Amino acid sequence: RLREIYDLRETPGLLAQLEEAGKTPEDVDRVILTHLHQDHAGGSTVLDNGSFVPAFPNATYTVQAGEWHDASDADGQTANAYRREEVLDPLERSGRLDLVDGDQDMGNGIRLLVTPGHTRAHQSVLIEDSGDALFFVGDLVPTASHLKPIYVMAYDLYPRETYVNKGLFLERAASEDWWVAWPHDPDLVCGKVVVDEKDGYAIVDGVSAMGETE
Repeated sequence: RLREIYDLRETPGLLAQLEEAGKTPEDVDRVILTHLHQDHAGGSTVLDNGSFVPAFPNATYTVQAGEWHDASDADGQTANAYRREEVLDPLERSGRLDLVDGDQDMGNGIRLLVTPGHTRAHQSVLIEDSGDALFFVGDLVPTASHLKPIYVMAYDLYPRETYVNKGLFLERAASEDWWVAWPHDPDLVCGKVVVDEKDGYAIVDGVSAMGETE
């Protein structure tokens, strides 16, 4: 019933998509986590012989130190969003955690930009190459329907911060001609945004999940 209500669709998992691209988990050398909620960090580990281990054994897992602290010290309001035994503990035991503080230049055109709101230390990822830029926004703007700055999720722990930072970064995306990728939109994978006098921002050149431009 939930699949029907929320239009849930079966898609190949991350490891299957890697295989389709001719890569293996061992080829991955870095995993960047926008935050540690189960729907964003759950794929960081896999079950192997009854124990959870990093899904990408040669990778460094990069996350904001503040996010790691909040996930590790989650309270009754937030604990259900995280998976300690399945995700946090295995990553900590692996010795492959890279806890960073604030915006970071990761090299090769990859930058981490702290975008608080959904969580206190949520981060987004900006990838620049040959004059193009892709902004993986994470849950600051979870779907294309959340482009209007006033639209925030009930799950946002700091909705005022979401509102402020969404406006700041969407303004940059529009003025600097970034592609914006949304993690939870059922139809659009990414698109460019422009300023819209009525709704704040609108989508142009949207790319659907089927690879078609809208």
